[in-house]
Amino acid sequence: MSESAPQSHTDDALRAVWERAERVREASEKLREIVGTAESPDGGIRITVGGNGIITELSLSPVVDGYSPEELREAILSTLQRARGEWQQRSEPILGLVKPSEEEQAQADAAKARLESFLALSVPRSPLGGNV
Repeated sequence: MSESAPQSHTDDALRAVWERAERVREASEKLREIVGTAESPDGGIRITVGGNGIITELSLSPVVDGYSPEELREAILSTLQRARGEWQQRSEPILGLVKPSEEEQAQADAAKARLESFLALSVPRSPLGGNV
């Protein structure tokens, strides 16, 4: 017995969801391995960040002993920003793996429209407006 068209669409949609979920899982694992590292121009500060821009390593050399508190703060923030930028740059190819293709996006948009249409037909409306 052949599958009905709605069942086939549902199966295709579920398969696409599972495939996308697997790509997201794989990308998540790869993103955990990526780090971004930057060093201040004078080499006094070195910062490494992991996922979500969290600092995983901060090294200060004797060069920073001569910094004022404000200079130290500015140098750390500037170096941190560059480290996060490097992490972002390294992560972009991996994030591209989970971005939906045009076909996947079109399928998702069509499925959303079908669901919204179904819900609009199946939820009774009150004569005063709103759902019953």
